[in-house]
Amino acid sequence: LGFTLILIGIKIISMVRKSFKVDVVSAQEAKLITSGAYAIVRHPVYLAWVLIFTGWSFILDSPLAILFVPVLTIFLAAHSLYEERYILIPKYDDLYSRYYKKVPWRLFSPPYNYLIIIIGIIVAYLGLVSYVFPS
Repeated sequence: LGFTLILIGIKIISMVRKSFKVDVVSAQEAKLITSGAYAIVRHPVYLAWVLIFTGWSFILDSPLAILFVPVLTIFLAAHSLYEERYILIPKYDDLYSRYYKKVPWRLFSPPYNYLIIIIGIIVAYLGLVSYVFPS
């Protein structure tokens, strides 16, 4: 499972890299990218890092790292909210507003995200139990 999550994260990052046409762009010339991985989720790099970190925590069998995944997810969600509100909406205004309505900020929207949260809690609980009571 860990290797699968890491491979999915790496694939998402490679899809994001393919979305960029040029290597270096000034801030004034930057354009909003809405194709590739950005057509699926608004912040694909954040999703990729959460998947990679989750995969590593499974591979290393670290319950503390597994318990840190929700903290990382909340931090990245808050950062993406800040980024959208104070950088992207003022810069791209109407274009970003249409993109905002069309593309979700997370991969799984309700009610599927609740199922993922429940699975995450169960996995974190089992990791904590195996850490506290090793066999």
